[in-house]
Amino acid sequence: MRNCSRVPSPPPLYVKYDQYINDVDKFIQQVAAYLDVEISQAGITRLAQEAAPVRTAVDLSAHKRSGRSGQYIKELQPSTVSKLNAVLSEELAYWSFL
Repeated sequence: MRNCSRVPSPPPLYVKYDQYINDVDKFIQQVAAYLDVEISQAGITRLAQEAAPVRTAVDLSAHKRSGRSGQYIKELQPSTVSKLNAVLSEELAYWSFL
């Protein structure tokens, strides 16, 4: 039998989409720190500009929509939102969305 030493993985980084849309720079800094990657402020600014999720106009042909939190409420039928909330209730409660 082989002797294997196991190195435990670091605790996971949990971030919410709202954190991302509210402060993209800080979000990138958090992820970089978690990954132990150095990024200059200029690099963070450039990444934030490219990765900013919020758009001023909605392009229906694009995968990326407005990026605003809760957009699904305006885009989906109320009955669909209710069904999704019921199906995903455990996950939504776990992440404090209910």
